[in-house]
Parts: sequence; C-alpha cells; structure tokens
Amino acid sequence: MLGISCLVKNTSLRDGLNNLIEYVAYTRISKGLPAGIADIYNDIRKAGIEVDLQTAAHIYNDVLPKNIDQFDNDNDVNEFALKNYTDAIERAAALIPPSPEQGQIGKDAPEISVVDRMLNMFYNANTQTPAPQFSDMRTMQEALWNGIKRKLDMSDQTPKPVNKEGWKTLLNKAIGYENLGLTDINGQLNGIADLYEAMKRTLDVATADMEEQGDYATAEKWRSMVDDLQASTYSYLFSKPEASTFIKTIMNDAGYGKVSPKGTISIDFNKLSNDTNSIKDLRDNVDRVMRENGFNDAVIKGVKDSFENEFNNLHAKVLQYRMDTLANKEESLNKPMASKSDLRRLAELNNLGIFQSAHDRLLNSVIGISDLQSEDLADLEQLAKAASNLYREIDKNYGSDVYASFALQAVQRNIDRILQRNINNKSTFLKIVAAIKNFFDIYLTGLLMGPLTIMENWISGVKEIGAPMFLGKGKALSTEDKQLYSSVLLDVLKRGQSFGEEVGSFAPRELYSNTLQYKWKDATKTELAESVLNVLMTPARVGLLGFDSANKAVITNKVFHNTMYAALKKLGKTDEQAKNILNEALHGKSFEKAKEDAEKIIVNLNKDLPLKAQLPVNNATIVRLANDLVKANLNSDDAITNTMIESVLKGSYHVAGYGLGHEPNNLLSKMVKGARDNAVKKESELLQSKDWNALARHRLMNTFVNGVVLKFTGGATNWIFLRAQSGLGLGLATGFMGKWDSNKVDFENKDDIKRYVKEVQGARNQIGRALVGLSYTALGYAILYGLTMGGGDDEEKKKRLAELKGVKKPTKEQKEEIKSLESQTTIYRRTRANYEGNRLFKKIAPDVMLINYYRDTYDSDFTGILQYVKNTGGIASDYSVSKKIENAIGYYKGGEAELGNGELAGIAGQQIGVPVWRAYKEYFKLISWISGNSVSSDFKKPSNVAEGLFGGGALEDLGFFSRNSSITILPGIGPKAIEKFKTKGINRMEDVIKNPDWYNATFMNEETGNETYILNEDTRKRAKEAADKWIKDNQ
Repeated sequence: MLGISCLVKNTSLRDGLNNLIEYVAYTRISKGLPAGIADIYNDIRKAGIEVDLQTAAHIYNDVLPKNIDQFDNDNDVNEFALKNYTDAIERAAALIPPSPEQGQIGKDAPEISVVDRMLNMFYNANTQTPAPQFSDMRTMQEALWNGIKRKLDMSDQTPKPVNKEGWKTLLNKAIGYENLGLTDINGQLNGIADLYEAMKRTLDVATADMEEQGDYATAEKWRSMVDDLQASTYSYLFSKPEASTFIKTIMNDAGYGKVSPKGTISIDFNKLSNDTNSIKDLRDNVDRVMRENGFNDAVIKGVKDSFENEFNNLHAKVLQYRMDTLANKEESLNKPMASKSDLRRLAELNNLGIFQSAHDRLLNSVIGISDLQSEDLADLEQLAKAASNLYREIDKNYGSDVYASFALQAVQRNIDRILQRNINNKSTFLKIVAAIKNFFDIYLTGLLMGPLTIMENWISGVKEIGAPMFLGKGKALSTEDKQLYSSVLLDVLKRGQSFGEEVGSFAPRELYSNTLQYKWKDATKTELAESVLNVLMTPARVGLLGFDSANKAVITNKVFHNTMYAALKKLGKTDEQAKNILNEALHGKSFEKAKEDAEKIIVNLNKDLPLKAQLPVNNATIVRLANDLVKANLNSDDAITNTMIESVLKGSYHVAGYGLGHEPNNLLSKMVKGARDNAVKKESELLQSKDWNALARHRLMNTFVNGVVLKFTGGATNWIFLRAQSGLGLGLATGFMGKWDSNKVDFENKDDIKRYVKEVQGARNQIGRALVGLSYTALGYAILYGLTMGGGDDEEKKKRLAELKGVKKPTKEQKEEIKSLESQTTIYRRTRANYEGNRLFKKIAPDVMLINYYRDTYDSDFTGILQYVKNTGGIASDYSVSKKIENAIGYYKGGEAELGNGELAGIAGQQIGVPVWRAYKEYFKLISWISGNSVSSDFKKPSNVAEGLFGGGALEDLGFFSRNSSITILPGIGPKAIEKFKTKGINRMEDVIKNPDWYNATFMNEETGNETYILNEDTRKRAKEAADKWIKDNQ
C-alpha cells in the first residue's frame, strides 16, 4: 500500500512533495514538537494540500533520516499507513484455526467463509488483549454494528450481539443470504456492498469531526480500513474453484469462451488474445460484462480487486498462447495458407501481439514491406487493433465480416496508404515514378471529367438501375435505395471511398485523385496543394466515382433482392411469404435499427483509429454501413445462412459491375484485365524480393502502358458491347440465350450461388437492359417529335436544295447557298451545324437515333454507320490517335511531311498536359452556349512538331507557347504553291503578319512570260479569310 501514487510520479511534483515534507518535519523539530507520520500528514492537509496517506508515508520514509528520535522508523510508518493491512485481516481470520473437516482456507462454502472471517476480525477485536494491529477494531465493530442496524432497519435500542453466534445471525441477514440464497451471486455481492456502504455512512460523521479537528490521518486510515475489509470479504465469497468458474463465465459472456459438447465452459485463448495487452484489459472485460448484467459500481470494483491472482494467471496464459502461436505461424510461412484477407490476417496477428514481439518476417509476410517509419508503424498498430476489435464485434453479433464491408474497407484504405508511402520512400527512383503515376492519374481523370462525359456517365448509370427492376420483384426504388444513393454520393465527395471494393490483399488500388482530402487548418504546403487539387477534381469525384458508386450500390441491392427472393422460393416459401421476409428484414424499422447499430459501431471503431483515419459520424457513413448490417437480418431463419448471403452479395456486386462496364465482357477487355492482373502479381513478387529499382522500372512501364498505350481501352470496349445490348436491343437476344435453369442451383454451395447470380441474374439484367434501352429510345423520339412538332424537315429548303444541285455549273454564291441549305434541311443537319448542341446530342441521344443522325449527315448510309461505330469506340474525334495517324499518312502521301510530323507529334503531345485544363474549358464553353452565345471548336491542326507537342492546351491558352504555323494550313496552298511563296520570303504565318499583301504575291510564269498570281482569285479570297482568322485567334 505504500507504493507512490501515479499522480506524483511526475518529477517536479514529486520533488515539491519531498521538499514540503522535509520542511514541515524539521520545522516541527525546531519548535520541539513531535514529527511522526501522523503529525506531518495532518499539517500538510491543514495547509490545504490534497495527498493520500500512503504517498505521504512513502516519501516520509524516503527523505527523512531515522537517527533522529522525533522521526518514526520505517515499521512505525508502515504500520500506521496500513501497508500490510490486507495480510493482517487474513491473519486475524486465522486466529481460530479451521478444523480438519473444514479443510483449507478458501475451501469453505461461501456463506461460511464470508461470515466466519468477518466474525473472526471483529469478535477477536473484543478480546481482552487485541493484537496491536487491531487497535481501531472496536471502532470498526461499532461502525459495522451501526451499518447492520441501518441495513436491517433495526431500532437504536436493539442490543449489540455479545457472542459469535449472535453476530453470525445478523451478518447473514445483512449480507442477504437468508433471503437470496447462494444461487443469486449478484444479490450476495450487492448485499456486501450495501453493508459496507452503511458502515461508511456511519463513519462519515466521525471522520468529518476528526478532519475538523485536524486529524486527517486517522480519518484517512478508517476509510482505507473499510475499503480493504470490503475487498477481503469479496475474496472470501469465492473459494478458488468458484473464482475460476466465475472468471470463465465472465469471459464467456464477454465473447471469449467456448462450450464443449458436454456443456463445460473453457476460455478460447484465440479470441481472448484480441483485447488483452495488459491485466487492465482483463479487468475491463470483467467490468463490461458485470455492468451489462446489472452489478453496481461498488460490487464491480470489489470483485476486480479480489481477483488479482486470477487476472495475473490468466494474463500469463494469454501471453504464452501468443508466443506459441506466433512461433508456429512463423514456422509455417512457406506453407499454403487459408484463404483470408490481408486485413483479417493482420488483425489476428495483432491479437497475438505481433507489434510487441520480434516477428518482423511474419509481419512482413502480411503487409508486404518491412522497416516502416516509426510513426507509420504506430498508426499501423492502431489500425490493426481497430480491425481486430471490429472483426470481433461483427463476428460475435453478426457472424460474417461481409456485414461490415464498408467499415473494413475504410480501415484497409488507410493501411494501403501507409504501405504505399513507405514503398515510395525506399528509393529516389520510386519517388519519381510515384510522382509520374500520380500525374497521369490526375491527367487521365481530367480528360473524363468534362460536363458532357459526366452527363453521359450519369444517364447510362441511371438506365442500368432499371435493368434489374424490369424483371425483378422490386419495381420501384425504395426509401432505403434513395437514402443509399444520396449517402454514397455525398460520402464519396467528401472522402473518396468507392462502393464495394472487396477487402483483400494490401495493395495500392486507388487512383491518386480519389485519395485526396480537404485540409485547410494547420495544413502543410503539400496538404494545401492537395486540398486545392481536390477542389479542382470535384467534378470527377462526383460525376465519375460518385455516380458510379451510387449507381452500383443500388444495382447491387436490386440484384441481391431478386436473388434472395429466388432462394426463398427454392426453399419452399410462397410468393407472399418471400416478399414479406425481404421487406421485414431489409426495410422500414429494420433499416432504422441497422442505422442505430451502425452509428455505435463507427463510434467504437473511431476510439481505436488514429485521428487522421477516423470515420466521420454522419448520416452518409451511417447509412452506408447500415446497408451492410441490415442484410444480416435474413440470417434469422436457419434456412438462410451467412454463407448464402455473402455469396449472393458478392455475386450481385459483380453483376452490377458488369452492367456499368467495370467487368470485362469481351476478348480485348479480358486481355487488358489479364495483363493488368499479371502486372500486379509481378509487383507483389518484386516487393517480396525488395528489389526497389526493379520495382520502380516495373511501375514506370505499367504507367506508360496503362496511361498511354492502353489508356481507356478496356472500359471503352466494354461500353461498345453494353450499348449494343441496351441501345440496339441486343440484350433481348443475349439474355434469352443465357442459362436460365435456376432449379439446378444449390443454395448451400457458395460457388454454385455465385454462378447462379452471374448467369441467371446476369441474363435477367441483359433483358432488362434492352427493355430500358428501347424505352429510352421511344422517349427520345417522343421528345424529338415534341420539339419539332412533327416538322423536323424543312420541305421548302429541301426543294430549293434539289434545284441548286441540278445546276451543272453553279456560281460561287450558289455553292455557298447549297452548303448553307445542306445544314438546315433536316433536324439532324441543323443539330450538326450547332457545335455545342451537336456534341451534347451525340452524348445523350439513343443509339438508334444516333445511327439515323450519322446516316443523314454523311454522304452514304455505309459511311454514316461506319462513323457511328467509330464514334462509339472513341476513335472518330480529331483528338483520337487513329484520326491523327490517318491524317499523317495522308500528308506524307501528298508530300507535306511537316504537316505529317505535326500530326504524329500531336499523338505524343496529347498524352501530357496541364491536368483538368481541357475539362474546365468545356465547362465554360457549355455555360456560354447555354447563355445564348455562339460556340465553336478551338481545335487547330498542328502544322509542325512544336505545335503537335505543345499546341492546343494550357501552354498556348496562357500565352506560354505561340504558334508559327506553316502557311500550308491555309486553303489552296499545297506543295507547289508553298515553294513559290518561299521565294518571296513567305513560309510561316509570322511572314504573313509581316506582309499584309502576301496573298497577292506573284511569280514569273515561264509559259506566258508574265507575272502571275500564285493563287487564283477565289483561292486568294479564301486563303486571306483563313489567315485573318488565324491571326485573330492566335494574337
């Protein structure tokens, strides 16, 4: 008891108390006053300084010499401060030796143990020659007597017992044995607590009087005596076997027990390793379970204090279990391992104390990297602890970690970032490659975040939501679907966590743009820069990742609902029963209850997570986790197992991804995915070998292949196939030709379930996709008819156009009129003539309408359909690689090598640029068009290598690059003309600017002997107009 309090282990505070006690002691000696521990303690307390008696006694012994008579010796101080008081109580109990029939101390029945030992303490205190250590026992006995009277509501005139038997009867009543019996442990304990509380209240008046008179030492000692008496009494309540049983029962209730077929409870050390880094953790578990079972604070404290030996023994067993298990796992590193996610394996190793032991090789086998920075290692330990606690809670309450996918993904994202940061720090080369990769992530994402692309992405996703609804049982979006959609969208905007990424191996799987976070307060320069970049990337965060995730979440739920309905029907439920089971389990009050549980889980998870990794506790995160948790309600029926739910959910996720173009659906995209999977496997091997330079080279090559060569190849080809199923109705054919034999599915086999979901529900979605696409087409034509009021074509203009085309040699004015009329005779041609309206139309129009558009606006049906195919595949625009190669070949054939070089240079030039610049130009252009302004393309063909590399982007827009094109960009100036212009010193556009009358340049015609214009009259006019426009646009 004389250990120093943790509150005064602080050096400065400890030194202050040392000086104070020395000062008070020597001051009393100088005045001829006694200077024992009681005197010193009373003076300190009178001075208003709060310090416990044990701490004061500890310092008294430590700082004062014992060769001065006025100072107490160590034994006197210890005796006064009750250092050995607990042992004294037990010795007092042994003054009456047990008979052989009673057995050893601790083997008595509980009621005999408690009452007899209390009687021994107080009965012996009434003997004529009490032991010195019990000089205050009469006072304690009086307090006990008053406590008993208060507890049993006895009158003050009731005589005090005069022998042991009289005391025994009253103690039994006060503790509660007569009324409650031995079966009610809670009642027994609370009876003891109540009795001692009554004793304390009796002593309160006396101790208050002592403190008023300055005798703080005796008051403190009396309070300590009651506390120690109470703790000792609890110890007597349990014999050693009963204490062991009690601990096992508590641990079982805490979730750390296992029951044998015979009903015997034992401790599951694998589970217990989860939360026992110290004896305090064991005490906390006992506290939690007892509190849940209604024990009061006094009882809980008493039990925990009396079970120190049991806690010590149990903690030793846990530590030994951990060491043995870690050793076994390290020996098994080269053996095949069970299929578990890296996150679960890390959580289990954390339970075994991997971060407190020398098993670096074992830790490295899970996270794939060694020698983490100290701060990151500390964060990783916290994340592992958070994961282990989350797994334990979910396993105990829900039975499968699939019900906490969202929360587990959040933890894994943070671990991935730590590992990625430490990998990049392994070499300068890796840092450079990481920067290059991040740049390409931002740049390529920026190319897709223009307003029209985002609009197209959203429309296609919303249409896909309808696919599982057409032939499914949920014909409309539920309230929960709408909540989920908005919650996913909002959470992705704020945190960037996509929907449904499976918890698997630790690997850098996220785009850099999705990891960006907002941080303005106390931010570093890097954090501020990333916050600004995050703001700029908001359209992509919402329009690409956000819409994709929200759409995918709802589609997954719809497919899951349809599959579980089929499973229930297969299990013998009627149509109505199946619907009711799904509605009651997944919607209404069940979902609201899941939200309440989700909030508690997130709050508990945040207690373990590092501050920077904590999840915000808001409606968005709560709904996302509730969406996982609520599915566990289907497990209430034994026929539906967690394995079934997990398999159906994973299959539904992949079916949803297929419909959104996230899963390969053709040979080319499958080859691309295979190549990328092999690259990931190779990276893992290089990580294990720690060949950092080879890893950097591998990553650099992958960045080039994925960012330049393959780029959007996989996704683009997936969309060609999906558009054919949706827009052209081919899904009706592919769906009906699918595998529909659902009766063969075995809903107890997880592989068979996944196959069923992918094949049967996938075929169902293909048909639904076609029906949605055809409906969208019908809607498109209805809108078109409404906008044109049935008069899409201008018959008068068509008639006039026919007349003009009948003229054999039309004049210049007639040619211009023909060109004008061609762009106005049909709705499609009028659309094509409007630059921004044309781009918008091609993004949102149904595919059947687009085919007609191309057929009408191009020379022939074949050319139009070919253009539709090229546009769908992303190879028809001026920016496409195929178009530039086609142009270059044409220039080389015509002898215009410089223009050909410019086109090829343009292929390289468009692979790099200022991120998001083009996207924001498109936003401003769209806003201007909506405002009624005329908008045109700002695309300019490169006339040389420099323009191909640097033209047409931010450098040119901001004035850092100026074009000096060859005059061959002007109409009518071919290889022959350019040679003549060169003789006049006119070769590039800067020469045109210097020579305003350039277009009237002449040459000596050797055939006629006369000066002749290089360009004819019509060409001169067109060339001058083009040159003037170029100068206006570029100066």
